[in-house]
Amino acid sequence: MESSDIQIKIIQQLAVLLDKDTASITPDTLLVSLGMDSMRLVELFIFVEKEFGVELISSDMQPDDLKSPAALAASIARNL
Repeated sequence: MESSDIQIKIIQQLAVLLDKDTASITPDTLLVSLGMDSMRLVELFIFVEKEFGVELISSDMQPDDLKSPAALAASIARNL
């Protein structure tokens, strides 16, 4: 799966989790600027595990991998 396809799914899920319009979230939008909290982050991790089969907690994820949908998608793609 391409990183761009993963980005789309991540953005769609973020919109659901944060009650935002998908158009307001770009691949480079900082997750912090969206109001992402620890509870929503856990929900996002669960989504990633179910959707892509990647356990982010046990991957080689770095703090920068959680900066934006694009960064998260690249991390997921590396771990597929």
